[in-house]
Amino acid sequence: MSRKPGSIRWYEKNPKLNQCVKLLEAFPMEIQTIISDGIVTLSVRECQADEVYAQLKSLGTEKVMALYKSHKKQRSYDKNPSMHKAMNYMYVLPEEHQTFLAEQTLDLVNNIYDYFKSCKAFDHEPTPDEIGRVAKTFIEGGSEEAKRLVDTLSDRFKNNMKFAPMMKGIEVQSKKEGMSLQDSKSMPTNVYKI
Repeated sequence: MSRKPGSIRWYEKNPKLNQCVKLLEAFPMEIQTIISDGIVTLSVRECQADEVYAQLKSLGTEKVMALYKSHKKQRSYDKNPSMHKAMNYMYVLPEEHQTFLAEQTLDLVNNIYDYFKSCKAFDHEPTPDEIGRVAKTFIEGGSEEAKRLVDTLSDRFKNNMKFAPMMKGIEVQSKKEGMSLQDSKSMPTNVYKI
C-alpha cells in the first residue's frame, strides 16, 4: 500500500509503539503470532479492547474507515491474522493504553531475546514451544516470572550441553599464552590448550 510522501502511520506518533511495531515486523511469522496473541490477551484483559472494538460507531468516522480499510490487508502486518488483530485492537484504544501495551510488548520481547541469548550461549536450538512458554508466563505472571522461566531454561540448556559429560571435572585456567583446560583429577601436566 502506498502512502503519501511525508504521511505517518498512527503508531509512528508514539515512539514506544513505533519501536514495538518495528520489532514485531522483524520477527518471523511464527514468533509474530506468539507475541501478537499475547498483545491481544493483554488488550482484552487490561484495556477491555474487545468491548471498545465492539462499539465501532463510538470510535468516530476516521477510525471506523481505517479499520474498514485494514481488512484489505495491504499493510505489512496485515498478512499475519494475529498481528492484524493486535494492531487493530491497539488502534482503537486510547493513547495511554497504547503506550501501556507497547511497554508490555517491549518487556516481553526483552524476555524472548534473553531466551535467544541463552540458547546461543549453550548451543540450544530455540523452539516455538519454548518461546510460547516464555510469552504465556509473561502474560499470566509478569516479567519477573518470565525471567525466572528463562533462567530455569538456561540452567537446563547448560546441563544438557553437548559436551557437558566430557567437561565434568575439567577446570579452565588462564595462562600467559591463553586459556587452557586441565583435568582436575589428573596430574597438573595433563593440560589441553585452547
